[in-house]
Amino acid sequence: MKTLSTVANGIAFFALVPSLLAYLGEFWWRFHLWEHLRPHYGMALAAAVVLAVLARRWRWAAFWVAAVAANGLLLFPLLPLGGASEPIAGPRLRVLHANLHVQHPDPDRLLEWVEGLDRDLVLLHEFTPVWRKRVQQVCRRYRLELCDPQVHPTGTALLLPVEARQEWRLVDSSILQMTQTIGERPVMELVLEAGGRGLAVLSFHATRPISWFESRGQERDFRFAADWALGQRALGRETLVLGDFNSTPWSSRFRGLLRDAELEDSLVGRGMQGSWPSFLPSFLRLPIDHAVHSSGLVVAERRLGPEVGSDHLPLLIEIGFRP
Repeated sequence: MKTLSTVANGIAFFALVPSLLAYLGEFWWRFHLWEHLRPHYGMALAAAVVLAVLARRWRWAAFWVAAVAANGLLLFPLLPLGGASEPIAGPRLRVLHANLHVQHPDPDRLLEWVEGLDRDLVLLHEFTPVWRKRVQQVCRRYRLELCDPQVHPTGTALLLPVEARQEWRLVDSSILQMTQTIGERPVMELVLEAGGRGLAVLSFHATRPISWFESRGQERDFRFAADWALGQRALGRETLVLGDFNSTPWSSRFRGLLRDAELEDSLVGRGMQGSWPSFLPSFLRLPIDHAVHSSGLVVAERRLGPEVGSDHLPLLIEIGFRP
């Protein structure tokens, strides 16, 4: 019993301390990184609860239950609790976002999977000159509309179906540059119309916050996305920002983006949907690929695609205007 109690308290201690320090992310960039592991802290603390119960250490068990709840509160909005689907006015926009991985070992595998999809927009990140060549050689259902290939992981591209639906009209597409962190930071801005209503889409790839400098860079990226979304809505358009945010939905930085830009998270009520790293079991993956949108849009579908060679799983979303 004593051994079980010691093991339980040891596991719980090593999970509880970083989960508490994670609230201090604004003071040190490493604490901010620790925010993303809250599901893992919760699983470790739940194991400690079981061991404490087996050891009949009821007070410790109750304490670790409270610690599980403290982490779980931030994850609660993601629980797939169901609810009535909302109506959509007009056609649905079907979008694929895929982080290709700059060193993907088999580009044709992913492109052949994309060729089997029926999407209105295919948004690609970590798009390199090699990927551009393979797209032009392999893709028959889709054509390359816009791209900014880079040899580092910041390249981006837009594919459109050769036989596009008439419900959605692409009014404008352009490459914008965010503030440089390491090299260029291109993002794609698309403006579409359907039924007389406008929709602006930002295909977005935020900086990985793996150093003090890059963490500050991610803050600037999020500020750019928030300002862009507010600016588009001032023009009377609904907004959709999607891509690789390199951030989990429960992190303070991500929640700050939603608050500042008045956006909603498409993941709410749809489960964890961890997209990275793709080689881990689903319960260990983190959701860092996102689609966030203005309140005038309704999400009809949000799901992940299969593992197709990248370290990220693709994100598929269907969205439309709220009546």
